[in-house]
Amino acid sequence: FVKNGKLNVFFVVGGIAPSMDNLAMTDIAVGFAEAGYEVVNVAKLDSEVSNPLNTNLIVVGKPSENTVANLLFGGASNSLTPGEGMIKLFENNGYVQMLVTGYSAEDTRKAAKVLQHYDNYNLEGKEVIVTGSMSNPQVQESAQPIVVEPEEPETENHQPQPQPEPTPEVEEPQEAECN
Repeated sequence: FVKNGKLNVFFVVGGIAPSMDNLAMTDIAVGFAEAGYEVVNVAKLDSEVSNPLNTNLIVVGKPSENTVANLLFGGASNSLTPGEGMIKLFENNGYVQMLVTGYSAEDTRKAAKVLQHYDNYNLEGKEVIVTGSMSNPQVQESAQPIVVEPEEPETENHQPQPQPEPTPEVEEPQEAECN
């Protein structure tokens, strides 16, 4: 999610998501900021992402509350049990989408806490399950990784697909002058 030293990813939360999902997204952004990356203009609502399979994304929330999460995870969303969160990678069209979800909003935030402090965890493979508590999340390899093939979003009237989202541009602040 980093290209030429800058973030090359959008953080996506559902427009109807609970506030806990916004906090989870903020936790992840704080982790990037603590790692030295500038986190500016990278947050989007799910309705603002025109072509999610052609964009690097970190998608936060449950499929029932985030249309991009639903596109990625769809019917497999009922595979988590109470107390479980999940971090799952998808690769589509040369881009990577990371889904951070959970059985509940609290479980989603617990998974986000793992990403915030990713260097404290063994995050290998394409899917991990997060258990434990909010203050002490535990990561385990998924015993039976879920295989999901996201479907291309349907476009009305078969119009050409929109171009991929551009890399977020970071604006350098101008030095102020006092007269």
